[in-house]
Amino acid sequence: ESESNNLDLPHAFIWDAVNGMRDIGTLPGMTYSIAYGINNQGQVVGESGARTIGGFFIAYAFLWDPINGMQNLGSLIPGGFSIAQDINDAGQVVGEYGSVEAGVEYAFIWDAVGGMRDLGTLGGTNSIAYSINNQGEVVGESERIDSAHRPFIWNPLTGMQEIDTFPPHKGIAYGINNRGQIISESRAALLELDSDSDGLPDTWERDGIDIDKDGTIDLALNEPPFNANPFHKDI
Repeated sequence: ESESNNLDLPHAFIWDAVNGMRDIGTLPGMTYSIAYGINNQGQVVGESGARTIGGFFIAYAFLWDPINGMQNLGSLIPGGFSIAQDINDAGQVVGEYGSVEAGVEYAFIWDAVGGMRDLGTLGGTNSIAYSINNQGEVVGESERIDSAHRPFIWNPLTGMQEIDTFPPHKGIAYGINNRGQIISESRAALLELDSDSDGLPDTWERDGIDIDKDGTIDLALNEPPFNANPFHKDI
C-alpha cells in the first residue's frame, strides 16, 4: 500500500520493473484500499473501505485487474464487511467476511462462476482464510467449539480439517504452496500435510518421492501401479 495525501487514507498499488509503482485506486465511494495478494496473471486482491459516520471502518473485498479495474466481491452478510487475502492462478479468491456488530467473521472462497461461498468453521464462531494454492486448497485459522483457535486446511472434497501442530497445539496457517506444504505460526513450522492420515505426506502422493534428493523422482507413488491419492488411504 502507499499513503495518499491524507496519511489516514492508504491506497493499494501495483509495481513492476517497467512501469514502476501505480495506484490502483479504491472501490466507488470508498476512501482507502490495501492490497494483500497477487497471482501470476497480475490480478490483485485486498480490501477497500471508508470510515463511517460513527468513526468505524467498513471494508469490502476487491479483485483488481488492468482491464476491468477494481471489482467489489461483496459480503454474505447484508451490511457486513469482507477482506480478500489471496488469489490463485485460476482466479479463486479467499479471505473473510463478517459483521462488526455481531462480532463474527467467516472464511470464504470466491470465483467468477460460483461467487462467494462460506467455508465453515472447526465448530466455533470464527474463521479466516489466508492462502490458496493452484489446487484449490485453502489454509487459515478457525475457532473450535471449545473457543480454541487452530490452523485449518480446506478442500472441496474433505471440507475444513484441523491441522495438528507442535505443542501447545495452537497456531495459524498463513500459506500453502502448490506441493501442499504449509507454513504456520506454530513455532514457524513447515508442515508436511497428510490429509488421509495414511502415513504418506500429500506431497509424496501427489508428486512422488525424491529419495536421494537429486531433483529426480525415484518413486512415483502418483502413477501406476500405486495410483496414490492424498484424499484416501493408500496403505
